[in-house]
Amino acid sequence: MSADVTSRPLDGFFDDMLERPLSRRRLLRWGRDLGLAGAASALLSACGSAAATGRTLMPTADMLPNPPNRLVMLIIDAGRPDYLGYTELPHIRALKNRGTFYDRAWCGQMEATTPASHASLGTGCFPCSDGGILGFWWEDPVTGTTYNSVPLDGTDPDSLSVLIGDSGAPSMAEYLKRSDARAKVYTASGQKFYAADAIGGPHADYISYYSKNGAGDWAPTCIEGHGLPASLLEKRALAPSADSLKLGHQDALVGELALDVIRKERPRIVALNLPEMDWPVAHLEGGPLAPTSVKTVMRNADRVLGKIINEYKRLGMFDETVFMLLGDHGVTPYERFVDGHQIKAAIESVAVPISFDSNTACYAWLETPGAASVAASAIENAGVTNLGGVYYLVESNGRRSYLAAPATAAHLHPTLDAAHRYLLQTMAGSNAPHVVCMYPERTGTLGAGGKWKWLGDHGGVSWGSQGIPLIIAGPGVKQNHVSHFPARLVDIAPTAMRLLGIPYPQADGVVLADAQTSPNIIDQQRQRYVARYLVPYAASLRRQSAIEVQGLPAMVPRKPRHASGRVIALGPGY
Repeated sequence: MSADVTSRPLDGFFDDMLERPLSRRRLLRWGRDLGLAGAASALLSACGSAAATGRTLMPTADMLPNPPNRLVMLIIDAGRPDYLGYTELPHIRALKNRGTFYDRAWCGQMEATTPASHASLGTGCFPCSDGGILGFWWEDPVTGTTYNSVPLDGTDPDSLSVLIGDSGAPSMAEYLKRSDARAKVYTASGQKFYAADAIGGPHADYISYYSKNGAGDWAPTCIEGHGLPASLLEKRALAPSADSLKLGHQDALVGELALDVIRKERPRIVALNLPEMDWPVAHLEGGPLAPTSVKTVMRNADRVLGKIINEYKRLGMFDETVFMLLGDHGVTPYERFVDGHQIKAAIESVAVPISFDSNTACYAWLETPGAASVAASAIENAGVTNLGGVYYLVESNGRRSYLAAPATAAHLHPTLDAAHRYLLQTMAGSNAPHVVCMYPERTGTLGAGGKWKWLGDHGGVSWGSQGIPLIIAGPGVKQNHVSHFPARLVDIAPTAMRLLGIPYPQADGVVLADAQTSPNIIDQQRQRYVARYLVPYAASLRRQSAIEVQGLPAMVPRKPRHASGRVIALGPGY
């Protein structure tokens, strides 16, 4: 086994790799050194988690002698890492000081949207192996029709947990209950029932969200089969409509209900999605184009965190709890657009498209999958403006992967192309789109949002869409530590379970060993292994995003859509 793989400390290890070129031979050699050559080859050619094929448990040796007992996750929807510096955030700052901050954390998958991201957070699996939760719309390979996993009218809000359960993917709630049958798990959001449902999965005890009740009031309700005690819901009916809520109020409601649940039920896992940074701030105001709104929402999130921490201290649970603060995806402000109609017309000139989805990338499903390469070339030949690349799906020996169309392959740097294909591989399940068009930074789909005039979006490969904040603090976690490892969403569940001392299957993610005071040696080896390709991939995306914004007009703050104290309208948002 190579000495540099096994003996070097993780601190500083990742930075040394940023400028190194990456090749398939080197990756396979590093995998061989760790006894993982098969895994390295599989990563480059197919998607699938060990959790879904045999559920081999992570080794449990070298666990903390007295592991923490509880987990709290606070997820700022569409939270960007730079938002941590927009304003004074005393509780978040204190959490960062007593924990580990990942300054290059990212989604690490596609699509970078709320449903897919929360499913990965709850399972540790990529979309290709957690039930095929790609985003909001995709092609159903059985029926040949478009499948909507999360109807925005809320008529079928439990579809995501059903998909996760049917896929055989693990979940934190499931394995916690295997370890402690009496343990309770609570997940929640405001209007985003699909966020709470996806991260909770089929085994969460309580999954709550806010919507209009029978009387037309904006009030908490629950996913069927995951209901809170009625006494916790009755006193929370607040407003005649969601539109009457002011900026920050919805997130505050999520926190207040969570405090009630914590006091009464003492859940061992609490995962809260705060949706307002995504809607309205990311989509209607362009995220960083509206610094006043960003500050308002971040300060409110800081207050929610502070109240929860104080309650855990009051209840005597603080010292036995791991706290995580993170985003589920980022947002990139619009400065230029891709016309989806041009893409569709190019495809229709050579193939029959069944359905489309678009955000900061465009996805197409074809009636004839074998026409994907021809359709990708047709898009390139059509001269669609503002595209960053075109990829098409191929299948060989039962394995799906993506290849760059000719012009894309000719102009992209090999490491950037490898980064794109890595992200595409995370969605290369049975329902994968046949053609994917990549967009540059600050680029969206013309007309996205329909009647809502969007100023920002996410979902694709640009670092604005991919970059997220991530702080982990609590027993067994290094204090005042900054890691440069590009931690991903799929790494959260394995890390949380390792810290809590709960055996968990080998999933698509790895344990973030560099955050731990006493890491497992096998966890360290696995993290070093994936770092060999993740570090250059993430670095290439960061560099490319920086290049793509050069020459564009400076990012000037725009007047927010609503003044302080004025009500805003809530809408569907990602």
